[in-house]
Amino acid sequence: MCSSDLCSPVPTLGSTVTWTTSNVPATALVTGQVFSFVGVPLGIDLSSIGAPSCRQYALPAAGTSLLLFGGPSVSTALTIPNNAAFAGVSLYAQSVSLDPNANAFGAVFSNGSLSFLQGF
Repeated sequence: MCSSDLCSPVPTLGSTVTWTTSNVPATALVTGQVFSFVGVPLGIDLSSIGAPSCRQYALPAAGTSLLLFGGPSVSTALTIPNNAAFAGVSLYAQSVSLDPNANAFGAVFSNGSLSFLQGF
């Protein structure tokens, strides 16, 4: 079951924004948060790799990933550059918790989040 929730704030240029993933399973070993400039709006179905009802929305190859520890919620702060070139840019985010008890794949995925970087 994919039960983690990712709260998506409204990022503004020059600000620091905090993303929070809640409902992290108590048995999760670690949670990763992926930020990407490329995403899959409908998500990639992960049933074929042993994660039924899970989808991948953020593509880690086009962004960065962070490891977070703890639960039942974890947060990370991201500073948005104060550069007009980033205004209107799409930023996808998604979390994944490694949980060997969750399914055959051993992980649960959050919903995807899409934010548009706002100008001043």
